[in-house]
Amino acid sequence: MEEINLFDRNIELLKKNNPQLADLVLACPDASEEELDCQIVNGRETTVSVNGVQLTSRHDGLLQMQQMCDDLNPNVREVEVYGHGLGDIGNYLLDNYKDITRINFHILNLSLFKILLSVVDFPLDNPKIKWIYKKDSWVVRHPNIIYYPEVLMCDEPNRRLAEHLEGHLDLSYSKESYETIKDEVVAQIKENIHYIKTGQDVTKLFNKAKGKKAVVVSPGPSLESSIEKVKQLRADPDYVIIAVDTASKFLHEQNVRIDYLVSIDHKNGKNEILSSFDKTEVLVYAPSIKPELIKLFDKSYIFYCDNATFRQFDSINRHGRLFCSGTVSHCAVDLAVRMGMKEVILFGYDFAFLNNVTHAGYHDQLSKLLILLDDQETVEIKGTCGDILSTTKSFRFFLQDLEIYISRHPNVKFYNASKTGALIGGTLNYDC
Repeated sequence: MEEINLFDRNIELLKKNNPQLADLVLACPDASEEELDCQIVNGRETTVSVNGVQLTSRHDGLLQMQQMCDDLNPNVREVEVYGHGLGDIGNYLLDNYKDITRINFHILNLSLFKILLSVVDFPLDNPKIKWIYKKDSWVVRHPNIIYYPEVLMCDEPNRRLAEHLEGHLDLSYSKESYETIKDEVVAQIKENIHYIKTGQDVTKLFNKAKGKKAVVVSPGPSLESSIEKVKQLRADPDYVIIAVDTASKFLHEQNVRIDYLVSIDHKNGKNEILSSFDKTEVLVYAPSIKPELIKLFDKSYIFYCDNATFRQFDSINRHGRLFCSGTVSHCAVDLAVRMGMKEVILFGYDFAFLNNVTHAGYHDQLSKLLILLDDQETVEIKGTCGDILSTTKSFRFFLQDLEIYISRHPNVKFYNASKTGALIGGTLNYDC
């Protein structure tokens, strides 16, 4: 069949079954060869190569699909497919998973999809298969199958989704990173058994700040340019200042008193992070921190991070949980929400580098010591102004898990005060 006939046939099927997508495809400008150089590649089987990257295997496509579906429940009813390859995984799923009622193909590059309509006989008229193209969506749904080559060649409207898909594919990296320090964390918690037994529980703070607004401060480099606004809000009794430990040094140097200082990191000591501080400040801590920090505060509340490492200490004394997916910045946000505040303004939540600086107030080797960036792979994320920023895989994980957290709290308004950091899905712009 000639290419033009196949394209016309596919468009007619789209017009009949998905007219909105058909309109988008027809309105999409043709990609140049420099953008998308598509070639037919032959081996034992035939596939398409785009800019030198094969969309599917040219040797054993069936084996590839079997491997991609390995983690699916045999009784799965709905599957998300990110990317599409040559579309044949749709029929494979329907043939091998008899309970499936719906397969959602998420198109990651509309120009690529348009090109392939001329050479690929996609399953466009099966009522169990839906084709989706969304702009600026970033939620990764489960269970899923991901075509990684198409993640790498996503179009601009799908950049945020591609970032989340890469993070999802890198979950093993995240687990391995934590495994390397887990024994150190457990050892530090065991040093704090006394505080586990006797400490005031964080749940005593829950719902204690209804009607107030939260200023939650992380130590991203944008904090330096927005500190005057933090000072203004500090003077307003309607605002509660919650800061993570690594932001405290800079805040204290700027004479900003913190209401609640949140700490979880077993590496941080008082000399590196605190500077001088007001004795009225309250420490909210996980028992993974050094006891020398706990002793400094007249008033403190203990919590567990919501993971298995802390659950093993429930038998000694069960404490309230705060959300934590690897960073104290998550805990500080969750504390604000659990205290009952419906507006949360995020300062210094950058999750990215600014002129090779990672922490406000730290312009030397201490910044590297705090988060051990030296041997982490650099990746790219989208910035608040639409620019592309460099960051680490760890920071990208932290950002994405915060976005998921925000999406689960629709009754809270979250504002991002950073003008130079990462775009945080679900936040409103806060004009400093």
